[in-house]
Amino acid sequence: MLLFPTESRKKLCKCWSHCLTYNPVAKKYEGEGYQISKTLWRWHQEDDQLATTILAIEEQFASQVLADVPSLSQGQHILLDVEGNTMSAKIPSKPSDSQADQLYSIQQEVIKHSLYITPPHSLIFVNKLSLSGPYQHPLFEGLSQPNSGLHVLQKQSRTNASFLQNEFRLCKLLHTVEMLSPNSSTLKLENRICKELAAINLFKENEWACQRGTSKSDICVNTESYFSLTALKHPSLTAAYVTVLTMSTLYQLPHHAAKILLAGLRSVFAGSKDLLALKESIPHAYNVSSMLPSLPIQHQDQRNPRLVFKPSNSILQTLWGASLERSSAGRDDIESSKGEVSSPGNEGLDRLIAVLCWGGGDSGFPPSPSRRIRS
Repeated sequence: MLLFPTESRKKLCKCWSHCLTYNPVAKKYEGEGYQISKTLWRWHQEDDQLATTILAIEEQFASQVLADVPSLSQGQHILLDVEGNTMSAKIPSKPSDSQADQLYSIQQEVIKHSLYITPPHSLIFVNKLSLSGPYQHPLFEGLSQPNSGLHVLQKQSRTNASFLQNEFRLCKLLHTVEMLSPNSSTLKLENRICKELAAINLFKENEWACQRGTSKSDICVNTESYFSLTALKHPSLTAAYVTVLTMSTLYQLPHHAAKILLAGLRSVFAGSKDLLALKESIPHAYNVSSMLPSLPIQHQDQRNPRLVFKPSNSILQTLWGASLERSSAGRDDIESSKGEVSSPGNEGLDRLIAVLCWGGGDSGFPPSPSRRIRS
């Protein structure tokens, strides 16, 4: 029996965005790296290339932190914290050269930490999420206390290591800036660090919400990323989508015919100066999943008379009435057919049209941007 050498599925990764640790004293990344899969290794390399590109752009504007040094006559500088409160601070004269060099060094390190890529795996919390309630945002003073409060992460977890290291280092930089004499440069840099810490807390809040399931089922799918608060904003684009969906659902328009209809709609949009920017929003091929990427679809009981379905756009009133009339006629034909197979899509089409035409305001049902589906 011949044994053929097999290529290893693991590869040593020494990317500075994930696998190495930044040493602020030596000003370089250190570590032995990790053995990871080749697919993940390629992703890490792409993250490094993207971070290098962004870093080069950021360094061009890094000197602006030291540029806005006001005179003594300007009095005070107003700084907004992440909660929207205002804080006043006296501004002395121009900072010394040593402090300016220190601010520039801190600015460079903050830029590196702002390019931090979120970990590919879920964070691991210490407390039990189902018993701890919803996420509680820390106060402005709480941002400077890393990994504290109710939403503490496990320090021993390798998954949390890079996330905690980034948070701890930003908090240390914030304390360093607060010890310097206040001026516009220090306040601007302090505000920048607070924004980075606020972004970290927003990511932690998302992790907390995704892992904190309220369903008794073991399998729970979070569909929040597939829903948005509003439907299509432009009425002409909404009318184009509704027309294609209605023709395909009610009148069994073939897909190749739908492509011709979509091409004609794009030509109509291209001939108008007001609609030219919306031309690329119309897909080239008919596909319900591509035409409904961010529509807030809700489950509605059609037998509930309190729900009123009507579009908020007057442009769609005619199409709306014709669609409901055709859908109702189709259901009457199904009921009188004594068990014949019905066409899929006739039932509930009025709900689909209502969702497409919904623009908020006087619609008969509230928005539902996210929901959880029990399996």
